[in-house]
Amino acid sequence: MKQSLYNDYKKFEKIMRNYDGSNVLDTSDEYFLPVTTVIPLLCEIEKRNIPFIKTHKNTKEYVRRILNMKKTSSTTLFVKLPFSYRTI
Repeated sequence: MKQSLYNDYKKFEKIMRNYDGSNVLDTSDEYFLPVTTVIPLLCEIEKRNIPFIKTHKNTKEYVRRILNMKKTSSTTLFVKLPFSYRTI
């Protein structure tokens, strides 16, 4: 399990390292995005106000469903919590 989480985080790091500061986050080289990669990506998208995500054809529907708060195979829902509910 540890190796899998590590690899998922390294995938997140690679995507963000290749981000050029534009209005598009390119994940099109990744044919699979595990939830443990998607969650930190969505946090960065929110933080940096990135309006577009370029996806691989295999992940397009999955990412779209998460962003539109629809049920997915991993039941990942991306919900921004109000500031008062965040931990310190």
